[in-house]
Amino acid sequence: MDRRAGGVRPNGVEKEKAVGDRVVAYGLKFVLGVLNWAARVGDGEGGTLIERNPLQGLPSPRSAALAAWS
Repeated sequence: MDRRAGGVRPNGVEKEKAVGDRVVAYGLKFVLGVLNWAARVGDGEGGTLIERNPLQGLPSPRSAALAAWS
């Protein structure tokens, strides 16, 4: 909700600007991809960066505009 309202925004962006469902969906897909990567990549000591993806198995948002998320 904060992202949609513009409260959460990139560094250097001063003015709050609301974003749509597609921008939120892209952000969620990016975070999921980073977490999947961190759960698979080696840490140089025989382990992984994180044990598991904490978002794995959670339901995805079910808005018509967020259909690309799933």
